Amino acid sequence: MGGGEPVGRPGGLSSQPMYSGGNYSSPPPQVGSMNAKAWGGMGLGALLTVGGIVATMVSYSSAGPNERFTVWWGPVLFGVITFFGGVAALFKK
Repeated sequence: MGGGEPVGRPGGLSSQPMYSGGNYSSPPPQVGSMNAKAWGGMGLGALLTVGGIVATMVSYSSAGPNERFTVWWGPVLFGVITFFGGVAALFKK
């Protein structure tokens, strides 16, 4: 049989791959790289968010009574956006 010809009984279930020319053991390379980018974006987003929260807590604890402290909202906001961008990329078809 050449590549792309149907295998198995017509209209029936078969334990063989649907097409003899296809390799169904692993997803295409693009899917793996897209998942890696999605997980990387989620990891970076989580790291930035946690880092911004920790930096804010350190700044707050270092400030005395009635002193100013820094709220690190930039990394937290960017981290949340990046994290959910990674989540969206992971479920994107």
